[in-house]
Amino acid sequence: MAWARWMQTADRHVALTEHELFTVSTVFLGLDHSFGHGPPLLFESMAFDRMPHIDGLAIQVGKALDDECERYSTWNKAEIGHKAMVERMLAIAREAAALGIRP
Repeated sequence: MAWARWMQTADRHVALTEHELFTVSTVFLGLDHSFGHGPPLLFESMAFDRMPHIDGLAIQVGKALDDECERYSTWNKAEIGHKAMVERMLAIAREAAALGIRP
């Protein structure tokens, strides 16, 4: 019960990056998501599209600003992974801008 109470109130964010086109959130999951296959995966980065009305973005750029998900074993790897995911999303945003796709 102590763990459950902590999970409800703890600030589990490793990093949060908000851009006009996307959000990348990296958090401590609290449970091992490796499910016994490999090292424990305790942290997760996810990208969320903030401009869902730009339906053609994934088709025109060939990539999406959503559905990215990576998991990590340590806080340090989660910080590094967060930065890498933000860079990938920024590259997609630049490609979209080059094609004239604007928010």
